[in-house]
Amino acid sequence: ACKHSSPFNSKLFMLDKTAWKDILLKAKKNDAIAQNEVGDYFTFGLKTNANEIIVRQNFTSAFSWYEKAAKNGVVEALTNLADFLSEGKGCEKDIPKSIENYLLAIDKGSSRASLNLGIIYRDKGNYKKSFEYYSLADKMDNADYSFTVGLCYYYGVGVSIDKVTACKHLLKVSLDKLQRHTQYEIDEANYILGRSFLTGEGIKKSLEKSRAFLKLANTDNDHRSAEQILFIIGQTKR
Repeated sequence: ACKHSSPFNSKLFMLDKTAWKDILLKAKKNDAIAQNEVGDYFTFGLKTNANEIIVRQNFTSAFSWYEKAAKNGVVEALTNLADFLSEGKGCEKDIPKSIENYLLAIDKGSSRASLNLGIIYRDKGNYKKSFEYYSLADKMDNADYSFTVGLCYYYGVGVSIDKVTACKHLLKVSLDKLQRHTQYEIDEANYILGRSFLTGEGIKKSLEKSRAFLKLANTDNDHRSAEQILFIIGQTKR
């Protein structure tokens, strides 16, 4: 099954029943932004802190509201609509229609649409096309998909192996200046960089830097592979 990148919407955790009625009313009055947000609420569902249901998860309703918002020009809704179509969530599965919506969203500058279209081509086994869209996503609207692109270069998925370029991307992940990466991605980037500094693949060999990045990967003492290499080379310089 196709798994897509989804946006995190903090507003989904700050709504009460009155606010829900207000946003639903706006959506019904053809407020495009409200229509997309209503789609989000139906996608994820919402409960109060007391576990009382405010919005019951309903993919069919979510799809309907995303469709309205997309027709009213909301780029995020186009991407959401494409995600649903690609998985048959709240609608009939329709990959060609999904691709059509992703392309429309990409034309309007959505990096998430480009990343998710890359996932569509990955599932089709077309890794070259997949990599093209991952790379495009990485260059759009202040986005940062360096982890995905870096791994493609590192392992040669859809592109020739290029450890130098891979390490450059992974260093961006380690720094995470735009704060776009998960802790898992940062830890894995640090682990691969730690190995690379140890072997000298793609970056100048340095035992000291290898230790430093492996320690970063294992900051919470939960990265067994980094821990094992640190055991072999020693935690500190002798």
